[in-house]
Amino acid sequence: MLTNSFIHIPGVGAVTEKRLWTAGLLDWHQVDSAGSCDIPAGSLMRFAGCMAESCCDHLDRNNPAYFSDHLPAKEHWRFFPQFRNP
Repeated sequence: MLTNSFIHIPGVGAVTEKRLWTAGLLDWHQVDSAGSCDIPAGSLMRFAGCMAESCCDHLDRNNPAYFSDHLPAKEHWRFFPQFRNP
């Protein structure tokens, strides 16, 4: 679930996240390979940088605090499955 979430990126809310999903970007790893979609190329580049930081610096290093700080409180359920076992 966490790698399908984009709303922890600054400036991305529920509407933009749905646009990403509709454009076929269903996972962090797909942002780099995004073909033609209605998301501006500059935004996709920024998203790709954020995804690399989220994945490499925080998910891979088992850092739930990053996601707690960057996801709205009502969306914390998104990272629970990833970090429920210490």
